[in-house]
Amino acid sequence: MEESLLYRWLHLLGLLALSYLVLKQVWTLLIGIKNHILSRWWKTNLKKKYGGWAVVTGASDGIGKAYAKELARRGLDVVLISRNVEKLQKVADEIEKESRQKTKIIQLDFTGGPDIYPKVEKALKDLDIGILGKTGKKKIQCFYQCTPDIRPQISNETLSFTYRTLSQSSQKLLGNFFCCT
Repeated sequence: MEESLLYRWLHLLGLLALSYLVLKQVWTLLIGIKNHILSRWWKTNLKKKYGGWAVVTGASDGIGKAYAKELARRGLDVVLISRNVEKLQKVADEIEKESRQKTKIIQLDFTGGPDIYPKVEKALKDLDIGILGKTGKKKIQCFYQCTPDIRPQISNETLSFTYRTLSQSSQKLLGNFFCCT
């Protein structure tokens, strides 16, 4: 009798563990279907979710250029930042022609230290910025909302640029960012 009760509890425990594993796999499958199949037809409205403008640094070529074009294709106006103004203008013209989104260019060298912030602040003033993409040095980082307690964990010039530029140049608080690489 006692042995039968033990087997029933073990049977129940095994069923619960199996149910958990099956549900976890089904959930993973559903997320995969949502992200890789349904996303082709069911797109997130980035403009509604994040705001009207995206800022992309390193936008004159490579990943930055592709990132800026995709954001424009998805309905956002784009601020392009890079060192080479001729390349920036060419990219801006391409984006405006292909996607009919507005662009704004800022010629800027990030090695300029803290002196660059007033120029960026002035250029970004009164824009509804929701996304900042920082590219360069063979990596891309996107910044968007998260809790303020993560800020101390992200150091370096990336956060400095992100936080100082956007929080100083916008009427709404945009200082909550994180980066994904």
